[in-house]
Amino acid sequence: MHIGGHGGATPIGGLRAELAPSGVRVINVFPGPIDDEWSQALPPPKIAPERLAADIIGALKSGAEDVFPGDIAQDWLARWRDNPKVLERELALTPQ
Repeated sequence: MHIGGHGGATPIGGLRAELAPSGVRVINVFPGPIDDEWSQALPPPKIAPERLAADIIGALKSGAEDVFPGDIAQDWLARWRDNPKVLERELALTPQ
């Protein structure tokens, strides 16, 4: 699944296609809040940096092009699959 579209139709897909012949793999990482100094003000759940790193390594090993580490990212993915426009509107209303 590609969040933004299909293959070369997205900037990441184009980058992936351009770099593949040289052996460079490009993956999309869509984490939820990370338990680090940047996200201290955010409420839990947060993903531990070690878990984020393990999920990225797992994606590289499995050949995944997209990875959604953490509970919030998994929730967003499920909601996006259900109705992408509803999630888009909800996220637009979330204070940054």
